[in-house]
Amino acid sequence: TLAIFLLIGAESGALIGVLQHYRWHTWLDSVVVVKVSFDVYGNLAQRNHFADYTAIGLISLGLLFYQRKLPIAVVVLLALPLLFVMTLSGSRSSWLYLVMISLTAIWTGWRKPEFRSLWYYCLMVLAGFAAMNFLVRLPLFKAPGGAISSLQRFSVEYSGADATGGIRLYMWHEAWLMFAGAPWLGVGFGQFSWQHFQLGPLLQRTNLSGLYNNSHNLIFQLAAEAGIAGLMALFTSLGVWLYG
Repeated sequence: TLAIFLLIGAESGALIGVLQHYRWHTWLDSVVVVKVSFDVYGNLAQRNHFADYTAIGLISLGLLFYQRKLPIAVVVLLALPLLFVMTLSGSRSSWLYLVMISLTAIWTGWRKPEFRSLWYYCLMVLAGFAAMNFLVRLPLFKAPGGAISSLQRFSVEYSGADATGGIRLYMWHEAWLMFAGAPWLGVGFGQFSWQHFQLGPLLQRTNLSGLYNNSHNLIFQLAAEAGIAGLMALFTSLGVWLYG
């Protein structure tokens, strides 16, 4: 039941994302957040959160497919709009979500052959997402406000033109320095901002605006604030979950 409602929510978000992207005026205008950038972000108004929830919708769809509650044709029809808006969200995290889902499915299918259908589903979703990153660039899908796919955002980052990508790498570097300075227990929970402030004069990154309170990466954040103890707690729990 939970998977059904999560899927309904994701499909509703995809509908809102399409209306938002193409600026189509409908009777839903009063409940659709206006798009003010290249990114599609639905009513969550943040591309990474939107991609996150869309990925949960794809996972729910895979579960319903595994349980044989939906025929393959319906699964394909429901997956396409989710992949479309996830691509247009421009979230680089989308790749991480789908790769991790696929690796988990491969691991599970290798240990338990009855889960092989999930393996195939996840790999097809990943392949479909990769293809969608090229399809959305066709003139057929052109939107009034422009668009940037998650793959294009990667290209922009590595070309050095994306300030956000550069700042993320800088935050990870800061987190690494915090971890290196206090490897066993970290600098303490909630102390990232203070350490970030102290590292400013040392690293002299001049294009930052505002104060950052996290590294935008779970592993780096946990390493910085909780050290090896925190990482061991995380990976031990993951190991118990995977092998349990």
